[in-house]
Amino acid sequence: MHLTSAWTTLLASGLMILVACGGNVVIDGDPSAGFGGAGGTGAYTGVGAGAPATSGTGGVGAGSTGTSSGTAGGAGNVPDVVKNTCPDIAAEPLVCVTISVEGLAIVSPESGQHCKLQPLYDHLLGFVGSLGVIGNHVYWCDEDRVRRISLDHGVVDSSAPYACDAVTEWQGKLLVKPQATGNGDTLEVYATFEDISARAPEAVLPPVYNTRLATSATTLYSAWHATDEIARAKLPTMEPVASLFFSNNDDWVYGIWPNEDQGTLLVIRDEVDLITLDLASGAKVGGTELSYSLFPMGGLSCWRNP
Repeated sequence: MHLTSAWTTLLASGLMILVACGGNVVIDGDPSAGFGGAGGTGAYTGVGAGAPATSGTGGVGAGSTGTSSGTAGGAGNVPDVVKNTCPDIAAEPLVCVTISVEGLAIVSPESGQHCKLQPLYDHLLGFVGSLGVIGNHVYWCDEDRVRRISLDHGVVDSSAPYACDAVTEWQGKLLVKPQATGNGDTLEVYATFEDISARAPEAVLPPVYNTRLATSATTLYSAWHATDEIARAKLPTMEPVASLFFSNNDDWVYGIWPNEDQGTLLVIRDEVDLITLDLASGAKVGGTELSYSLFPMGGLSCWRNP
C-alpha cells in the first residue's frame, strides 16, 4: 500500500485518536541515536528579512522550560521532559524522536523500545519524512503549512499556509523545502518560526529535490522516499559530496539522521526497521525493529548523552 494511502486509511479508521495523560504516558523506552543539524545550503542569495509575523492558524505555543542546548551537527542535552517521561530510554547514549501515528514518540535505535511523549490529534494531515528540533520544539511540514510542537506542553503552533515538502534544522535555523513543482524548487532558510508566516527567508539556497532531509554542522544529507542512495552536499555551498549507497536496501525511507561523531547514519526504512549504516562504506553495522504500533512514522532526530 502506498504510504499516503496507508496514512489516510489509518486516519479514517480512527487510529489517530490518542489519549493525553499529562504528557507522561510511558510505554517502554530506549532511544539511542544522535541528533544534529538540518538542511542544505549552497551559494545563496540573502533575502530581506522583513518584519516577522505570526499570522496563521494554531494556538500560541506555551514556552518550553526544559533544556536542550547544543550546536548544529551535534546532539544537544536530552530535554528534561524526555528524561522525566522516558527515563530508561533517556539514559541511553543516543535518544531519538520521531513523529508516528501515535504522536511524538521517543525511540531507541539499540533496543527498538519506544515511549509516547506527546499526542498530535488532528495536526497530522500527511506523511512526515523530515523533522527538525530546535530547543524544546519539534518542527515538521504538514502539507499545507509548517507546524511545531512543544516537547514540554504538547502545544502545536501552525504557520500561515505554506505548501511544503520538508522541514529540518541547521545551525539553529529552519530549512524549509517548498512543495515540488518540477521546476527545481529552492531551499529556504528561516531564522525564526514566525518568519515562515511572513514568508521572509534570510537566505534562499539552490534546489534540493529529495524529501528526506537532515544535516550535520557541515553537510546536508538527503534521500528520496524510496531509494538506496543518500545524497550529500557541503553546507553552505551545496557542493556535491559523494553519495552513500547502502546495499540491498532499495526500499522506503522514512527518516534519516547523521551521527558523524560515530561515523554512522541512522535510517528508518521498510516501515519499522531502524538501521545503522557506516558512513564510509554504507554497510549495515546495526539495527533494530520498532513497534508496528508506531507505523506510519517519519522524520528522525536524536540527542546524544555524554
